[in-house]
Amino acid sequence: MINWELAAVIVAVASVPLVVSPVALAGLGRIIRSLFSWLKSDKTICEALCWEDLFTGPLHACNGPCRVPVAGTGRYLNSVHNPPPPCYYGPFFNVLHTAWPRSRKRRIPKPQHLPLDSDYLRTDGNTLLAFVVITCPGYRSLMSSGGEGVSQGTFSISSNHRRARFHRPQPRDDIEPYLVGHIHEMASPTRAVDLVAIGLTKNEVLSIANGFPPFYRRRIVTHSGAIIDHPVLELTDVRRAGWVIAAGLSTHEPVNVYNNDQAGHYKSACERVYSTIVKAIQPLFAVGTEEAALCHLAACVIQYMNDQGTGSGVSKFIQGSRLEGCDGGVETLTQSWSAEECNFATALFHHHKVMPLAQEEKRKLEPALLAVLAVAVNGVYSWWQYRNNVGSHIPDWLLVDSIRSGPIWLKDCRMAQ
Repeated sequence: MINWELAAVIVAVASVPLVVSPVALAGLGRIIRSLFSWLKSDKTICEALCWEDLFTGPLHACNGPCRVPVAGTGRYLNSVHNPPPPCYYGPFFNVLHTAWPRSRKRRIPKPQHLPLDSDYLRTDGNTLLAFVVITCPGYRSLMSSGGEGVSQGTFSISSNHRRARFHRPQPRDDIEPYLVGHIHEMASPTRAVDLVAIGLTKNEVLSIANGFPPFYRRRIVTHSGAIIDHPVLELTDVRRAGWVIAAGLSTHEPVNVYNNDQAGHYKSACERVYSTIVKAIQPLFAVGTEEAALCHLAACVIQYMNDQGTGSGVSKFIQGSRLEGCDGGVETLTQSWSAEECNFATALFHHHKVMPLAQEEKRKLEPALLAVLAVAVNGVYSWWQYRNNVGSHIPDWLLVDSIRSGPIWLKDCRMAQ
């Protein structure tokens, strides 16, 4: 219950003439803030949604009318949820609704450097990063500015249905560095979480942000329905070729952003696909045999993509061959594969064989040679086409440690104009 006598004191203090020194004004501000705090005013409290508040399971999941099919594409959009005010609930409530249930919302004191006359949501860089990974649309539509220096300045992110702008004030010894800004959603029916991001867990999002391939899922559902573990277990594994084969086997589409710091290692992985075929597989078969010719064709196609940095034009090399169509998909070739066969293929390339395979490995490979080579071509093709046509770089400034772990204050719309 409000103490009206104390409220009268606040009115009296606020009526003090302001022809005073800056030091006095600062002191008066602290007094008013303290009085508001004693009154239990909402103006001294903020809600918080930080990385540690999020559940470890899926950050977003939709059922029923939440998923809206886009005619003729085989893809879905998210219908707009009905978030409560204030407006910063809109993007975060829509996107993180399964990871941030009402039972976990918490309230914290508003820091002294934020004005009392506005509302804020306290979050952090990792949570904002998860939001970007989940919501970014495809077709390389994410744009960013800022980040030449992160000690202070203005940073922005924009896509075709959402934009965000943040400011980092000049550092002060008495205040932890922070960002303050606003996420604005345009009024558009395409405002959505793309199907590719539905079901992503907190750890999967963080792994992709840290540099795991954008195709990463901890557990992969393959075209045959078999479920296997992803071969990338730590960041150094992205140099290996196992994830490229997993991309060819997987039913999961990649998310629409990736960590560009690892792009060179993604290319190295594609080059290892080529060298594994040339050094470990092709020597198993005598020159002039159909198997040797098939290996040679797959190696030439992969080398072309790696040299040119694109999958465009691949079809002209494989047209009329047994590999024809593998750039578009390998479902028919792998639809009967067991989990053991899927794991064999990914391990074969993940461990980067530089010598011909052992006889036992050859025995397992021979019946599946066409499918294995087709999956290899498809995985490399998938990476280059993704990089050129779909994927956007995660903004460099958002990957800076001090921003990822530091506080971010999202303004209410009324204060973000």
